[in-house]
Amino acid sequence: MSMLNNKIKMIVCDMAGTIINEKRIIYKTIFNTLQQMGINNIKASEMNKWHGRDKSEVLASYLHNIEHIKEGEKLLVKRLDDEYFGKEQVELIDSRLFDVFDKLRSNDIKVCLNTGYPERFQKKIIKHFNLNEHVDDYISSEEVLYGRPYPFMIHRLMERNTILCSKQVIKIGDTVNDIKEGKNAKCGVTIGVLTGADSNEQLANAGADIVLNKIVDIENISII
Repeated sequence: MSMLNNKIKMIVCDMAGTIINEKRIIYKTIFNTLQQMGINNIKASEMNKWHGRDKSEVLASYLHNIEHIKEGEKLLVKRLDDEYFGKEQVELIDSRLFDVFDKLRSNDIKVCLNTGYPERFQKKIIKHFNLNEHVDDYISSEEVLYGRPYPFMIHRLMERNTILCSKQVIKIGDTVNDIKEGKNAKCGVTIGVLTGADSNEQLANAGADIVLNKIVDIENISII
């Protein structure tokens, strides 16, 4: 990749919409959760502005009472659990995903995941898809002060994996907030993918260096 001056040492991948095909379940589920909590003055389209953000933060913006927020978080996780695992609607974004991850790791590139999902739910997804056998590390926005578009998840992953230069990190995701996160972390490259929430134009306008159809297309880019 000609734009890089340093060898890439880590790739940080979003989960829902990037490596997991969840058919936009999350935004429908947040909307339905808010409706059940009595927030009836919003439209489903309003969820678009929250693509990639911390899910608890989304709820807190509408449910201002602490007890209501906690109740909403429990309800959201219960609904997501049913949609993800009860109805088995979700799947890996591509059957070649693990081969791509394994190739990156064999070339000494750390493969890490980050998400706006609660930590417990993230771990359940990882266990369900056996992702722990194909990635080096993962983090939830619950583990840092602020999630996307702030850079704290990426910085924490760098610290845990002894990556000293953010220019040696690629951030990849399907939302504008993923791209902003990568830019705020000063990653060497930010890559958008078209398998999730936001469009080619939206990702490019947010500053994506590259936009791919899906994450496995990273095979076609020289990053090693």
